[in-house]
Amino acid sequence: MVTGALEGIYNPRESESVIRLLLEQITQKSTVDFILDSQMEISPEQTGVLEAWIERLQRHEPVQYVLGTTEFFGLTLRVEPGVLIPRGETEELVQWILNDYKNEQIDHTRSPLRILDIGCGSGAIAIALSCHIPGADVRAADISERAIQLTLTNDMNAAPCARSRIPVQVNRMDILHPVPLPDNRPFDLIVSNPPYVLESRKEEMDRRVTVFEPPEALFVPDADPLKFYRAIARFATTYLTKKGYIYLEINEDFGREVVSLFKSGFSEVILRQDIHGKDRMIRIYNG
Repeated sequence: MVTGALEGIYNPRESESVIRLLLEQITQKSTVDFILDSQMEISPEQTGVLEAWIERLQRHEPVQYVLGTTEFFGLTLRVEPGVLIPRGETEELVQWILNDYKNEQIDHTRSPLRILDIGCGSGAIAIALSCHIPGADVRAADISERAIQLTLTNDMNAAPCARSRIPVQVNRMDILHPVPLPDNRPFDLIVSNPPYVLESRKEEMDRRVTVFEPPEALFVPDADPLKFYRAIARFATTYLTKKGYIYLEINEDFGREVVSLFKSGFSEVILRQDIHGKDRMIRIYNG
């Protein structure tokens, strides 16, 4: 009955999943608890909260904004309108970095490993890396003050995720017009999920994205789709160490173009597909 309220917004399976998330948040009970206790009821107050949340969902607001949180790489992160919701593809990018670190593709002798996340949003990439790379000196940068404050909040909430974890340092930076970050030292690893969706694709996208998520974190002009990648390449010529790496999420339609851009200034560029077989990320080596 409740899932029918979301008809036309989600498909039936998605509706069930979303309602389950809402109920878990309201009751602080797991799905298993509901299965084991088929007679479980929610209070009138909880029902009122559920109805208010459903009304927001009916206006196509993303469930992550309604709940105020999302899951990313084992972390519960706060999210809010004006800051991009991290996606599963970005988890794949983080996993690639961690695999390379564990396999010693990334030089372990550099201690602490200096990492910069450009366009940090909620801080998802930076915080996940700081939790899984012991002693890493992770910096996060964004042009949005809201994103900076949200990253600081999420980093504080993630404080116990690893014994040797160093808090993420967050700075304001416009990668299109960068100025030196505090201490002005180069990085061993630069990572970014920059804007890459063509503006002409807006009409094809769900209202949950186009109405509620920040366009400046998503879209680029059709006439200049690689503007952020060129800016990152320029920045890296000064701020990436020798034998350092860059990891980037990319638009599946521009894989070859992004590879070509970085091949002109770096020794190795590898294009990788995501779990759906789409060209989704690249790794650049400064040999």
